[in-house]
Amino acid sequence: MNCSNSYPIEIPKITIEPNLDFILLELPPRYMPMMPYGLGLVHNILQDSDVRFQTIDSNIILYHRYHSQKWSKSSDSCLNTINYDLKKDP
Repeated sequence: MNCSNSYPIEIPKITIEPNLDFILLELPPRYMPMMPYGLGLVHNILQDSDVRFQTIDSNIILYHRYHSQKWSKSSDSCLNTINYDLKKDP
């Protein structure tokens, strides 16, 4: 999906660092008003270890990509790159 330049935040790209032992990944869907407590808890535990890891909350990134697409269009639906019509809030 294309992200509009007028969206109120900059949406980061999902990139994986090289030479990791572990990737902690939050995948959609998750109920948005809830903070990813479990993700943060495991992240904090891993910080105290010798494990080379990266934490990625792809749920929030994909949520903002979806809304940036809707933000840039006046209609209630939008098409992603595979022409799947996204009509409702995920």
